[in-house]
Amino acid sequence: MWYLEELGIDVIWLSPAYASPNADDGYDISDYYGISPEYGSMEDMKALIRECENCGIRIIMDLVVNHTSDEHPWFVEAKKSKDSPYRDYYIWREGEKGSPRLSDYEQDSETRLEQMKLRPYEAAIYEIV
Repeated sequence: MWYLEELGIDVIWLSPAYASPNADDGYDISDYYGISPEYGSMEDMKALIRECENCGIRIIMDLVVNHTSDEHPWFVEAKKSKDSPYRDYYIWREGEKGSPRLSDYEQDSETRLEQMKLRPYEAAIYEIV
């Protein structure tokens, strides 16, 4: 970190480093308490934070709290039942008649979004039923 300090850098901004299946470049967080293995471990993150603190460098972590991965435990539980205590964590809507469920698509995400006629943020919070 000393080289960043010598350059006068006093803050770094990290893209999402949380555990994620990476269907949305890490913004689809599956565990808000975990670090994605491609970025190291929680111990690595703690070491980075300590080192930055020692050099007077602050860290901004990109955190998206308005949607989760479809693998997040809340979402998994929410879609099991309309009576789930997590159901109200998400916005649900009926799909168009004959539309397959989101999980039935095997194409890449851009193709799925085009076929479903949804904007990316909608696909992150809706399940087509």
